[in-house]
Amino acid sequence: MKDTTGTAAPQPAARSLSEDFERWVVAVFPHFLERLSKLQPLALLFSLSIVVATFSRQASQTAFIYGMAAAFSFGLSLIASAFAMFIVPSQPRDPSKPEGAMFYVFVYASTTAGFVSLGGLLLTFSREMPELARLLLFLAGFVFAISFAELALVIALRLTKVRTEISKTLYVALRYLTIVGVATLVSGPFLYLLGEPASEAGVVLFLVGLFLLFVLAFLALRLERKYGAAPRITQT
Repeated sequence: MKDTTGTAAPQPAARSLSEDFERWVVAVFPHFLERLSKLQPLALLFSLSIVVATFSRQASQTAFIYGMAAAFSFGLSLIASAFAMFIVPSQPRDPSKPEGAMFYVFVYASTTAGFVSLGGLLLTFSREMPELARLLLFLAGFVFAISFAELALVIALRLTKVRTEISKTLYVALRYLTIVGVATLVSGPFLYLLGEPASEAGVVLFLVGLFLLFVLAFLALRLERKYGAAPRITQT
């Protein structure tokens, strides 16, 4: 039917379908962006691997191959994760039958292959550039030093609990030894950057500081068990 102006009247069914589609698009868009944001780490690793492989092509062909292998692995992981995120339901219909296991296994395997390829790239560069090898060992040693330096906090807390039960001289001595152990442990990796023979002294300092902190942690534990758990006698 046409109106008085001669134009066709809009169909109610078509208008309803268009409005439902617009509502669906508006409702789904925030969830779409939320799921895409979860893929950012893999996208960053994929982009970083491509950049590293591109810049390493002139320096080493082997490093370039490792970089492209990492980019390929992270790219496959990114695509598989996107498929799993948008195809596999977040809440399975039957809890006893999990869905998407093959997607997840593929993502785990490809991501692991990407990290292994990046490790091969770093090892290739470290063989060709001794300075980079020292830098990598410094970073690894510094991370381990900071991790083990947390023992100082444990020692300090245990000594605080038994501070009133032990002599002041022993308490002060243990605290100073804890500070010395942390300083020795953390300073070891910095000496490793200087190369031979300072690197050997850095390794020795690292091991000495680590050993000292372990001994102090053991002594603090024994003191806590001996004095901290003992019941106090109060005078009435």
